[in-house]
Amino acid sequence: MAKDSDTSSTLKVLVLNAENLFIFMEHWKEEPIAQMNEIQWQKLNSGLIGNKTLSKVQALATTIEKISPDLIMLTEVGGMLSLENFNRFFLQNFYQPFLLEGNSDRGIDMGFLLKAPWSGKIHTHKDYKLPHPKYTTFSRDVLKLEISLNNRLVANALLVHLKSKLNSKGDDFEGRTRRAVEVLGLSEIIYQLPQDVPLLLGGDFNGMASGANPEPEFLPLSHKNNLQDAALFAGIPESERFSYVYFNHGGVRIEQQLDYLFLNQKAQEYLVKESVTFPRYTGSEGQLIPLPQRSWQKILMPSDHLPLYAEFNLKIQ
Repeated sequence: MAKDSDTSSTLKVLVLNAENLFIFMEHWKEEPIAQMNEIQWQKLNSGLIGNKTLSKVQALATTIEKISPDLIMLTEVGGMLSLENFNRFFLQNFYQPFLLEGNSDRGIDMGFLLKAPWSGKIHTHKDYKLPHPKYTTFSRDVLKLEISLNNRLVANALLVHLKSKLNSKGDDFEGRTRRAVEVLGLSEIIYQLPQDVPLLLGGDFNGMASGANPEPEFLPLSHKNNLQDAALFAGIPESERFSYVYFNHGGVRIEQQLDYLFLNQKAQEYLVKESVTFPRYTGSEGQLIPLPQRSWQKILMPSDHLPLYAEFNLKIQ
């Protein structure tokens, strides 16, 4: 129960896989970015990996500005420079970027954007030893951001991008073994955290981590850590709980939830259930970007994942 002197501050959280958010601008000469075409935009970058399409970056920014979150938990970011450029040139420098390079072999890292008056301190688990003879570290990382207000810790945010189901070497079917090992390590990290501090575990889990039939590798999160999926806990119908759309070989659209925000009991107490949504993207001109109805329409999306949004009324002394 909150003390009489406690006040409530709302923390607005967005979980977003930004899909290859590479933004390098070493050749920028202070030209107005909004007036550039795609060729001009790409010429700002002399690297081997091209910039994310300008219209898609602008649509990501427009969507974020419309939602106005305090904390953005981002996956698939092309390093700190890309995150800083995204914040500076597309989000009006409203946020403080946090990113530490992880173990990704694709150069896609994870990072946070945090808006004042909230402050943060970041920690890495990239060298955390996993209980497996072959898969000894996380394929990316588990990033922890300690979120404070008025110099008081009010929440821990853990950000993950678990092993995908891609298996180019053919030695781990759908990446299940490595993903299971990563969840075991993640579960142990969570177990060591203080339970009286709200925990927000978000990111791209690359599998069905919740619902009526979660894939078995994710069970430690509920069985050992007693975490709840915010969308399920908020009562969002199953038909609306999806963050990823793909098309099978027959052209049938399949909807899945791959992106989650898991909560410990303390965070569950503060969740504003009616706030939980999977927002649709807004284009740079303010128009709603429809969900793809055909496979080729996926390329029109700012990201191949939809974001997940939730609000928390945190009690602050």
